[in-house]
Amino acid sequence: MDFISEPGINRYILCPKVRPKSCPEMSCQVILEANPKAVSGDYTIVYPNGTAYTVYCKMDTTDCGEGGWTRIAYINMTEPGASCPDGFVTKDYNNIDHSLCGINLGSGGCQSTLK
Repeated sequence: MDFISEPGINRYILCPKVRPKSCPEMSCQVILEANPKAVSGDYTIVYPNGTAYTVYCKMDTTDCGEGGWTRIAYINMTEPGASCPDGFVTKDYNNIDHSLCGINLGSGGCQSTLK
């Protein structure tokens, strides 16, 4: 595994662009398992079809389980009429002037919102 670090971007390159069938699928979780000291930030991951994406990986465990979570969306809640997608709840905070989307942790722990 190669690690390339640039200001604000971390890249783990596990496979060549043209990937052999034996190459494992990439995810934030795979990156964290390969390097338990990986920090939260932007990473380039390669999907099984060979397409590369830059994604935000939440690597620390301060909020949620073991870390290695991949951000799947960014929702601009400052837009008029903005609402949270299914599976998320609207959260309001006194120190900001708009709502945020989040998950309900009332059941204890984090879980994937993908089905």
